[in-house]
Amino acid sequence: MNDQQPQTETTEPTQAAAETQSKAKTAKVSKTAPEKVAPPPSVVVKGPAVGRWRAGRHFGAEPVTIPLDDLTEAQLLALQSDPELLVQVTAPPY
Repeated sequence: MNDQQPQTETTEPTQAAAETQSKAKTAKVSKTAPEKVAPPPSVVVKGPAVGRWRAGRHFGAEPVTIPLDDLTEAQLLALQSDPELLVQVTAPPY
């Protein structure tokens, strides 16, 4: 007498396969482009070739972009009042 029971094939998916199928069904594919977030207003400062310190920062011949929120009113005024600095406040869109 054989004590083994006949093996039957199961068509039920394994738990891992079921989770994968579930995730695939609930995953949404976005076909729309992500929204563009406008950069914050900023200040672009260019100094003399030899460089110049103002408002705790160094400015040389290469333009330096600083987010406006990173400057106090006094720092912005100091930059704008310095005759050796070229200062441009930009607001998006540029």
